[in-house]
Amino acid sequence: MINLTNADFLQNAVNNAYGQLSQPLQSLATGSKVSGPSENPSDYFLAQSLLTQINGTHQAETNVQEGTDMGQTASGGMSNALGALQTMNSLAVQSGDGTLTSSDRNNINMEFQQMGAAVSDIAQNTEFNGTQLLNGSASSVNIQSGSGAGNKVSVPTGNITPGNLSLSGASTVTQAQSESAISTVQNAMQQVSSQQASAGAAQAGLSSAAANLANSAVNTASALSQVSDADFASELTSAASAKVKLQASIYALSTANKEKGQILNLLA
Repeated sequence: MINLTNADFLQNAVNNAYGQLSQPLQSLATGSKVSGPSENPSDYFLAQSLLTQINGTHQAETNVQEGTDMGQTASGGMSNALGALQTMNSLAVQSGDGTLTSSDRNNINMEFQQMGAAVSDIAQNTEFNGTQLLNGSASSVNIQSGSGAGNKVSVPTGNITPGNLSLSGASTVTQAQSESAISTVQNAMQQVSSQQASAGAAQAGLSSAAANLANSAVNTASALSQVSDADFASELTSAASAKVKLQASIYALSTANKEKGQILNLLA
């Protein structure tokens, strides 16, 4: 005969069976075996740490791409400036010809000065998201290139203003000035080329950082999957086993309650 103590025991068994069934069902529904810190604290906090790293890495990938875009903008501005300087060099060489008249040199100088103004315009108006890149207002821009506080790449900017390139006052009005302008312009071209090379090296560094971030994101995501992703085959097996236990417990409790009622009727 099943007494009240046995019935209480069976009710507890039903409650336990419900609990055993809810866990695999929740894992199957969410696809995660770690839904909260109460279930598996160590795995939960490891998963949160890995997730933080993944999110930071993805943002760093965006940062690196923006840094690359900024570097390409600066390099493109320098290429345009070099084009103008090439024209200035050709004009200075042309004006150095002793067969030209003063009027010829004045006309050449007008174009020479226009090209100098173009270099100045490029220096003052080449920017990326409001940051001036070629007027010397900032020597470099730091890019957060990883999820850690110290993960940074410094991208150099430039200074191709006529004043910095010693172009101010250059002229081709006379043959002597033209000869001086040739040296001045060629020195300016060397300075711009050197700055462009530095920008190119920084872009190579950013490309390397981007490749490293992509690899890190894949590996960290794999580690997170191992920690948190549900094993569907295992969870289905657990759910089936828990369901059988629950059904058996409910049947036993139902039987116990029925027998309890029969006993009470007899005693009435």
